[in-house]
Amino acid sequence: MILFWQADPLLRWLTVMLALVLAITIFMYHKVYIYEHKYFSVVDSKLDDVKRRYLALNQIADQDKKMLRYTNIVQARVEKLSSSYSNSEFVAVMANLAQKSHVSVFAENYEPSVMRDGYRHQVAKLSFQSSYSQLKVYLDGLHQQPFLTRVNKLAVDHTDSDQLAVKLEVVAIFND
Repeated sequence: MILFWQADPLLRWLTVMLALVLAITIFMYHKVYIYEHKYFSVVDSKLDDVKRRYLALNQIADQDKKMLRYTNIVQARVEKLSSSYSNSEFVAVMANLAQKSHVSVFAENYEPSVMRDGYRHQVAKLSFQSSYSQLKVYLDGLHQQPFLTRVNKLAVDHTDSDQLAVKLEVVAIFND
């Protein structure tokens, strides 16, 4: 230490300046290192986020393809099964189904057909009495009809030990 104070003033000045430059350089490199570390961690998190979004979009695209395939299958089935059936045939088929399943229909109401999405919807409101097995045969038979059917409402009440009072709303979909 004593040698430092005894040295030439120019040499002292150069030593101090060199020490300051070295300290500033180390400080700047340290600051750059911290900044790069933070920057790369942010970039990594953003890349992970983009990767998650990409995988989610791929999954949604796969689901869309499956739904489109399913929609095409259903539309082809509707067009195939229900292209040539009219309201009178719908009534006849429903009566034939009731006769085959041995249910006693005591109230029938066929509403006028309504056009929705390019298809004609025919609604039949039925009330009948049946046993459990007859009701199962009737409901299974609905899905085997030559047109696409959907049961909107089904109300079942017990009338006596073996009989059920059934109120049913069936929608048939026809392609026009």
